[in-house]
Amino acid sequence: RYDTNLYPENDPRYPVARAIVEAYSANPSLDRLKPLFTKREDWTSLQQAFSRNWRNSVAARNRLISAGLSQENILDIAVSILEIKNPGGADLGHRVSGNSSLGPLPVMYVVQEDGKYKILGTSDSPDQVGERVLQLLAHHDIKSAQAWLDLVVPDVQGTSFAVQDAPSGFTLTLMPAVRYLWSGVVESTRGPAAISASAAALIGPFDGSPKAIQLLTEARGHAGSPLERGQIDLALCQTFEKGKHWSELLSCARRLEANRVFEHEGFRFVVRALAAQENWKALQDDAGRKLKSSAKDSDALMAMATSLIHLGERERASQYLKAITDSPYSGPDELLLEAWNCLLNGKPDSEVLSKFDKWSNIPEMTSANYWYTVGNLQAALNMADDAQRSLIKALDADDRGASGPKSWVLASKIYEQYGLADAAGAARQKATSLSPSDEMAKWTLLLLSSQRKTESAPLH
Repeated sequence: RYDTNLYPENDPRYPVARAIVEAYSANPSLDRLKPLFTKREDWTSLQQAFSRNWRNSVAARNRLISAGLSQENILDIAVSILEIKNPGGADLGHRVSGNSSLGPLPVMYVVQEDGKYKILGTSDSPDQVGERVLQLLAHHDIKSAQAWLDLVVPDVQGTSFAVQDAPSGFTLTLMPAVRYLWSGVVESTRGPAAISASAAALIGPFDGSPKAIQLLTEARGHAGSPLERGQIDLALCQTFEKGKHWSELLSCARRLEANRVFEHEGFRFVVRALAAQENWKALQDDAGRKLKSSAKDSDALMAMATSLIHLGERERASQYLKAITDSPYSGPDELLLEAWNCLLNGKPDSEVLSKFDKWSNIPEMTSANYWYTVGNLQAALNMADDAQRSLIKALDADDRGASGPKSWVLASKIYEQYGLADAAGAARQKATSLSPSDEMAKWTLLLLSSQRKTESAPLH
């Protein structure tokens, strides 16, 4: 069992195994995780990464439990085979990785602190590794700084940001800028300047720190080519987005969009900045400009639909959402948006519901929000029995269970279909008493409002 056969304390895998057991437990606690990590002032990046990984593992964990495995069995497998790699150099550190049926585990980087092995950072929260690299650079330990970057950069996961007002979980993930910045193969491209910029790109996109912005801005001033400036602008955009510096992001994103190599990424950040500023008319104009040159660009179609929804034109927005979901390259996330637009427009569409069929038999592509959406469409289309089955599947995959409003709103709609007015009223009352945890929960509550056609979900 994992609780009696963990690696000994003098093994670099020890804190990693402990962290996995805690992070993927039924009730993980940041306070219990902290002693396994090196000292730091800000835990935000790490907390967000582990919370995201835990949410992503819920569906897999529930499927494994349904197959007969216990929570102990699942965690046993997760920590049983952990591999170690040492980066070399004078600064001793270890890369610890593993695979799990819960989903991909983040790679963790272990160092010694106060005589004990502690986790310095992870592949989805590497900012402290970047700080370590800057410390090594300040002490002129170039070889160790290079060794850390060589070890960590290939693992770094792209930063993600939520589509404005989209259901929880619908995010855009971008290539980590540090992979562009630390790609040199000769010493002239692996020196102090490249080390500093790459370390900043490990820090900024994950914590939005002013220090990273300063280092990247200085590096851009010395960049010798449009390609290098574009690479640094990408890192700056990711950092501005993380720090919620919307004016700076918009300015940098327009500069990035003008770089042909990063035009696509630049437009995405323009959309992000304008949506965060709630400048819907400007977003509509930018989306229209993009669609003139690329009529099927999915980001531009989504931007146009988003702007129209907020300008009170859901009917027009539905045309752009349909263009997205009719594409063979669209996924269930885009379909969720189309479904919610027609629900909030008071025009549930059986054709939209039929599009969900191709995803329903792929467990990896479904989630609690997926089944809540399907269930609400079914209820609105007078398919109460099907809606009830979808509600059961949603609750099985929902880590919040019945503690959020989504399940109660759907239950109220099902009760209405069965003619159970008192039960429907009680479910509605329960739903409105609960706080929404994400955008879809806010949208779900709007289904109870007679004003839903002209309202949109509150913004972050």
